[in-house]
Formats: sequence, structure tokens, C-alpha cells
Amino acid sequence: MALADDVTDRIEDQVLIELTNPDSRTATTINTTLLALAVTDVESAFTLYGETTYDSTEGTHVLLGVQGVIAVLEPYTRLGHLGGESWDAFLAALDRLRLTSSRARITPQTDSPMTRTSRTISENDPAPPFDWPNFRKTQPRSRDANYDEDDEL
Repeated sequence: MALADDVTDRIEDQVLIELTNPDSRTATTINTTLLALAVTDVESAFTLYGETTYDSTEGTHVLLGVQGVIAVLEPYTRLGHLGGESWDAFLAALDRLRLTSSRARITPQTDSPMTRTSRTISENDPAPPFDWPNFRKTQPRSRDANYDEDDEL
């Protein structure tokens, strides 16, 4: 499903008619040309600001995409102005998406020459990390039966 379909499914027709036909008070249909331009602008914003492509199968993308289309269409009406609060809120939400998106996340890397070896006692019984050979000489100290914490003060 495309972003235009997501918008028309979630926003009432009368609202879209008013947003896409700002100069006509008697319009009865959605101006699909203006809607398509707004959708293109929002998809470009996803690429530019969100560092990802719009995906209608992801709920966060749909939520932000619909919000973005409304923010793009508002300046054409008398309801808003270009670069208004709706657009700023959309860009802020898109930035949060970029920061939390796994595709934009920095993957951990190392240049260490060490490699982890698997420690197993037998094929079906892996040894837990605390049972590795380098811990075998370590023994916890036990307290003396007559130990009194007040004596250390």
C-alpha cells in the first residue's frame, strides 16, 4: 500500500477535499495531483531526514507519513503556513525515528585480534562462563565463624 492510500484510508474525505482544494469552496473530490505531490515530498523527507525509505508495513512509518502529508498540505490552505508547527513536529518525530531505527544504528565492530572460543564439557553440556579454566584457581573466601564486623572499626 502506498502512502497516498494510507492517507486516504485514515483521513476523512471532506478533510482531504479541503486540504487539497484550498482555492475552491465548492470542490467535491480530492485533488489527487496535489496529494501525490505532498506524498512525494514526505517520502523524500523520509529519505533525507529519516535516513530510511517509507515502508507502509511499518506502523511508525505510516503514523509519521500521514502526519507529514497533512503538514505539507496545511500551508496551501488558510489553516497553516509554510514551515509551521506541524512540519516542525513532523521533522522532530522523523529525527526520533532515525535515532531509534535499527537501520540507522551504528553496528558494533571491533578490530581486536582475540576470538571467543566456545567452552564445552561435552557435546550436549556446555560449560557456563564461570566454569571456564581461568576461574578454576579462584576460590571465594569464607568468613570465620567468630567474625564480627565491629572488630574492623
